[in-house]
Amino acid sequence: MQDPAQPPRPDRRRTIGWMLSAMGTAGLAPLAARAAGALAAPGAAAGGIQHALPPLPQGPGYGTDPDLLHDYRPGEPWPLTLDAGERAALAALCDLVIPADDHSPSASAVGVVDFLDEWISAPYPDQQADRGLLLPGLRALMASAGAAHGGPFQGLDANAQLALLPASPFRTRIRQLVAGGFYSTPEGARDLQFIGETPSPTYEGPSAAVLRAAGYAPPVYLEGESGWTSLFDGRSLEGWQASEAPGTFSVVRGELVVHGPRSHLYYVGPVQGHDFHDFEFEAEVRTRPGANSGVYFHTRFQQDGWPERGYEVQVNNSHADPSRTAGLYGIADNAYVPASDDQWFLLSIRVEGKHVQTRVNGRLVCEYTEPDGVQREPQYAGRLLGNGTFALQGHDPGSETHYRNVRVRALANASR
Repeated sequence: MQDPAQPPRPDRRRTIGWMLSAMGTAGLAPLAARAAGALAAPGAAAGGIQHALPPLPQGPGYGTDPDLLHDYRPGEPWPLTLDAGERAALAALCDLVIPADDHSPSASAVGVVDFLDEWISAPYPDQQADRGLLLPGLRALMASAGAAHGGPFQGLDANAQLALLPASPFRTRIRQLVAGGFYSTPEGARDLQFIGETPSPTYEGPSAAVLRAAGYAPPVYLEGESGWTSLFDGRSLEGWQASEAPGTFSVVRGELVVHGPRSHLYYVGPVQGHDFHDFEFEAEVRTRPGANSGVYFHTRFQQDGWPERGYEVQVNNSHADPSRTAGLYGIADNAYVPASDDQWFLLSIRVEGKHVQTRVNGRLVCEYTEPDGVQREPQYAGRLLGNGTFALQGHDPGSETHYRNVRVRALANASR
């Protein structure tokens, strides 16, 4: 008969289903390493505990899992473990991990004690390993409370209970299991404000701020939120002009594909009159193996050859050229590979005055300040900060690079 002074206990069909579901959750996986000797043999007596589990089935697998449509009687499909004293002590321990507050019940109030009893009673290796850790730990906790305070663990205040719980594999594992059990309940989901199972008539997707924090470029329709302006419409090369080999550039499934002989695609569209000074530039980029490309800034249209004016931010994750992605080519080269071929990454460029920063997926790769009156080697004589447009580089027929979400944001102190 249910004790009216205790929280209602869920039926075993529910707790068995709860436990079986939790077995597939990474957060409830057994600890990768436990202290040597901390685990008693599954089912063995430890610290005076006399509980025993049925032996594991022999042969491959574990036989048939419990039928969750069946209401099980005591003793089936496996006997539960905890006695009344252990349940009471465990309930107090659960509530020490997750106490009640203004908007959520405590762990014991939603049946986590029953969940844990089911967990350590199941005849599966991982659960029996946890049994060998948790039962001795619980019994030792109860004995320590009696020796130090002359009463049960559940009768102590929270400070005294915490003092009996030094750092140990037992404490770590019980916290994992209590939290995993609690947040698997509807009450726990509400406490987390989880709404994943609640349908909504519309979904606007993550905000631009969230996408940028995660290293992604927000799509065009969010630009008003973040102040960015698109330079590539995803449908055509409108606003761009290619140099010596226009066929190197095409638009495929919303992506600007660069594949062919040397050529450069210059932005000549209306945004800021294609004349940029202080700005932030971003593009999502995906390189194929062996690709070599680049993003020029502060440059101007040139019909033939490599652009003579402006800086080139390198795009190269695996080409033979050792200058890698996000370096300032020939000026402040980058030697390590910050991104992988065949994966989209976010390339960011920030220019403010004489200061340049480049990032890949939000991580700073290159930071360079142009010295006043700097004199370059003849081949890089035009690599100076000033103003100009952007250009995407087509390097050679063996190189293929994809761009999307190409956009710019003028900085507040821009002089043009």
